[in-house]
Amino acid sequence: MSASENYQLLDNVHLSVTPAGAYYCVSGESDTPSRKLLRVLMQKRLPPALSVHALQSWAGIDDNEEILALLYRMQSLGWLEGQEHQQAAPEGSLEELLPDLLVGLSDSGKVLLADEQGFYLCSQGFPHETAEELSALSADLSSLYQRHQGLLKNNLNLDTSAWAMVDAAGNGQIGFWPLWVGTHRFVLVIKGVPLLNQPALMKLVWLLSIRYGS
Repeated sequence: MSASENYQLLDNVHLSVTPAGAYYCVSGESDTPSRKLLRVLMQKRLPPALSVHALQSWAGIDDNEEILALLYRMQSLGWLEGQEHQQAAPEGSLEELLPDLLVGLSDSGKVLLADEQGFYLCSQGFPHETAEELSALSADLSSLYQRHQGLLKNNLNLDTSAWAMVDAAGNGQIGFWPLWVGTHRFVLVIKGVPLLNQPALMKLVWLLSIRYGS
């Protein structure tokens, strides 16, 4: 049985990106069909109605069977979900919304978002001097990863560019998560247990993609 006989788009269903899908969207630079589709959705304040033609355009896939199979796989991985109503991007500017979005991403309430130059856009819970130094450290770690990604990604098959300081039991004390948005790289710095599987992460990626993704 062909994929077109297995998969069928439902009427009046709107795509919504999950926190896991938002993280996958910005966690790497590779231009996969899944990332292409997610990036388009994350750059729109109100995603358009779903159709096979729209999916093909977003993912760069012409074949009907292949695009429906991709959509099914992304739903199975928990990157996308169908909703009865369209979900609009959060209202307000990035600067206004960042503090509330960041503070919920760690059990300690200590989180900051840094840019690729090593300056922080917003910090919650860290003293100013500490936030400055952590932001500079995040840029150094990103540079270190770029120099050694052949070993880490290709030789060791580590499909992540995040770094963490761990204790003797291997528990992370503070972590650094690069987020690639358009031509920009940001870094989430989180002290304590990261709480990334939250709507706040999806909203953060959504706002960053609208501002910097095109």
